[in-house]
Amino acid sequence: MSDHPSEPGSPEDNSSESWLRRQWERLRRGRWRDVIVVRVEPGASNVAAGKYILQINIGGRNLAVPVIWIALAMLIVVVVLLYPAVKPIFWPSKMQEGTLRVAIADFGEVGRNGRVHRSERGSLLSAWLYQELQRTIDAEPDNIYLQGINIWHNTRLDTPRDIRLGVLQDEKAAARLAQRIAAQLVIYGNVKTTPQGDELDIKFFVAPSLPDESNLLLGPHALGRPLPLPAGTGSDVAASVVVVERLQTRSQALVSLVTGLTQQILGRSQEALATFRQAESALAQWPDDAGKDILYFLIGREELFLNQVDQAQQAFLTAVTINPDYARGQAALGSAYFIQAQGQPPEERMQPGGTLDKAVERQQLAVQLAVQQQDLLVEALSRVALAKTYRLRGESAYLLKHDEEALRDYALVNEETVPARPVLAAMHQYRLLAQAYETQGAALLQEADILRRQGNREAALATLEQARTAYLQCIAQGDSDQLDQLLDDVIVGQHCRPNLETVEQVKQRIEEQG
Repeated sequence: MSDHPSEPGSPEDNSSESWLRRQWERLRRGRWRDVIVVRVEPGASNVAAGKYILQINIGGRNLAVPVIWIALAMLIVVVVLLYPAVKPIFWPSKMQEGTLRVAIADFGEVGRNGRVHRSERGSLLSAWLYQELQRTIDAEPDNIYLQGINIWHNTRLDTPRDIRLGVLQDEKAAARLAQRIAAQLVIYGNVKTTPQGDELDIKFFVAPSLPDESNLLLGPHALGRPLPLPAGTGSDVAASVVVVERLQTRSQALVSLVTGLTQQILGRSQEALATFRQAESALAQWPDDAGKDILYFLIGREELFLNQVDQAQQAFLTAVTINPDYARGQAALGSAYFIQAQGQPPEERMQPGGTLDKAVERQQLAVQLAVQQQDLLVEALSRVALAKTYRLRGESAYLLKHDEEALRDYALVNEETVPARPVLAAMHQYRLLAQAYETQGAALLQEADILRRQGNREAALATLEQARTAYLQCIAQGDSDQLDQLLDDVIVGQHCRPNLETVEQVKQRIEEQG
C-alpha cells in the first residue's frame, strides 16, 4: 500500500468528494459544451457557422441573422399591436378636468343567471339619459356650476377612445371604474325582467375622492325606483317616446344632483341648498318613486351643514316617508336627532321618547335595513352613528350618577364599533374609522372613572389602557390620510390627542394614589 494519497481520478480515489471534484473540473473546462465542426470545400462562399442562425438570400447574397434578433423584432411588433388593447387595463386615461367628474356607463341587461350583459337596448337607454342630461346642461350656458361638470360617455366624441364605459355588474364594479379613471360620480343601470314587465334600474355611485363632510353620501345610491319600460322600447317609436319622457324626469333629478354636488365641492353649502330647494319647487309634480327621497336627503344634508337642525330633521323625515327602506335616510334622521340631543341638558335628553330615544330608534333601523340590503358601507357608518348615540346616552347617565345604565350603554358602544372597524379599514374610510375609535375611547374613559369611583382600581387602570389604545388608533387614521383636513384638524386635533393626554393624566393620578 502506497504511503502517498491517491491522485484525483486514480482508480483508488472513489470518495464522493473526489467524484464531485471531477465533475466540476469537466464543467469548468467546457467539456459539456457543443462542438461545431465545419468542413468547407474549396470555392465555397456565404458560409455561416454557429447555432440558431437564419440565412436569408437577398439579391443573390445570403444574409445570416441570429434567431434571437428575429424573435426580439417579432416581440416588438406584438407589443406595438397589443398596446391599444392593454393600455386601458394598465394605463387608463384619467378624468382630470371639471369641478365634478361624471362617468355614465352603458346600461346592461340582467340575464336568467343573474349576470349583467351588454345589449343594444341597454346601450340605447344609456345614450338617451346622457343626451337628456347634456341637453339640460347645454340649455344653461351661463350656469358656471353646470358648465364646470365634465361628463364621459361612449357616445361623446371627446371621451378618450381607449376607454370603454361598459356595463357594470354592481356597485363594486362602479367603485373600481371610479378609481380607475378618477371619476367622482358614476351613473350606471340595468334592465331587469319582472312579472310586471321590463324595468330600468338607474343608480349612481359617489366615490371617496368626492369631498364629503359627513360621509353619508359615499357609495351606491338608487335614483328612484325602477323605471317601467313599455314593450317595444328601442324598436317601437311610440314606446321609445314614452321612455324618453320618463328619462327626462330622471335627468332633471341628475342635473340638480350634480349642480348641488359641484357647489358643495366649492364650499357653497348655501347655494347648494338653494339649488335643491329650487328643484323641490320646480319639480313638485315628480312622482315619489322618481328620486324625490334622494332630493330630500340632499336637502337635509345641506341643512345639517348649515346647522339648521330642525329643517334637516323635516327633510330627512320626508325622505324616509317617501321611502321607508332608505337606510341612509334613516341614519341621517337619527344623526339629526343626535345633534339636537347634544344641545340639551342630560335630564331633558334622557326623557322617555325624547331625542335620544328617537336617534337610537332610527339608527337601529338603519343598521337593520343595511344588513338586509347587504350594504356594508351604510351598515358600518350606521353602526358608528349608533355607537355615538349610545355614548352620549351613557354620558348622560354618568353625569346623573346612574352608573349601571351608563356601563350598559358603554358596552353597547363596543358592540357597534367592533364589527364596523374592519369594514371601514378595508374600504379606506379613515375618517369614519377615526370616529369609531374616538367614540370608543370616550366611552372607555368615562367607564374607567365610574370604576374608580366604585373603588375598583385595577379595573379602572385596565380600562384606561384600552382607552389609550383606542385614541392611538384614532390618531393613526390621521396619519393614514394626511389630505383629509377635517380628520386631522377636528377629529384628531380637537378630540383624540387632547383626550389621550387626559387618559395619561388620570392614569398617573390613580397610580400615585396607590
